[in-house]
Amino acid sequence: MKKLGKRVVLSDYETAMGLWEKYNFEYGIILDEYNFYLRIKKELGIKPVNKLSKDELSTFPEIYFLNLHRPIDAKDHLNDLNPSQIKDLIWKINVDYVENALIHNLRTRISDYKRQISHSNVSRSKYGYDPDRCTSGNHTRQHKVLASSRF
Repeated sequence: MKKLGKRVVLSDYETAMGLWEKYNFEYGIILDEYNFYLRIKKELGIKPVNKLSKDELSTFPEIYFLNLHRPIDAKDHLNDLNPSQIKDLIWKINVDYVENALIHNLRTRISDYKRQISHSNVSRSKYGYDPDRCTSGNHTRQHKVLASSRF
């Protein structure tokens, strides 16, 4: 029976380390990355800005374990916790970070901002995007039709 208990504890330890490995880097940079792309978008004059309010950003979760930068520090932190505290930590990471709507919103905004910034360099005319480039095969067929209709 005790072996089963140790096995569960080891599984929780591995789960917590797996969550740390998956999310600690993103946790440390996601707000800075959001602010970076927001600033670039503003500098380029891309509208609408669609920024998150300060009230929304103030709900960013504080999770000490995810803020540890080195794996050895994360392992030491877990070694200092008892099995129920590790379970609570796993629950906190899952609820406060993984399933958090703010985090999903930040990821989406970052992705949208990157796309908008990359498309801001496309040349435009009053007729649409990049007039010198024909993307459909209809261009040559239209030209032939126009040429054959001449007298």
